[in-house]
This record gives sequence, structure tokens and C-alpha cells, in this order.
Amino acid sequence: MQKFLAPFLKVLWLRMSISDAHRGPAAYHTKLSMDKARVVRRWLIWIYLGNELVEQG
Repeated sequence: MQKFLAPFLKVLWLRMSISDAHRGPAAYHTKLSMDKARVVRRWLIWIYLGNELVEQG
């Protein structure tokens, strides 16, 4: 399952980084984009850990 999701998550992560970068350096460093990145990172980590547990169980 993890091998199946990994490329998709990588593309999603890159796409979000790129869309933030396109708005310019000022917008990129706003608290809002940092909060969004933190939430998404946490979400990706939970998906990753969940898949690990499912595979082990």
C-alpha cells in the first residue's frame, strides 16, 4: 500500500510547494502558508504511519 501511495504523495507535496513558490517569496513566508505546510506534513506522516501499521499487522 505504501509503495502505491508514495509517488502520489510526492507529487502532491511538490505541487503544493510549487504553487506556494509561484505566489512569490513574500507570500511563501507568511504564517498561513507555514501553517498549511505543517498541517499537510502532519497529515502525510499519519497516512504513512497508518500504512506501516496496516502492513505489519
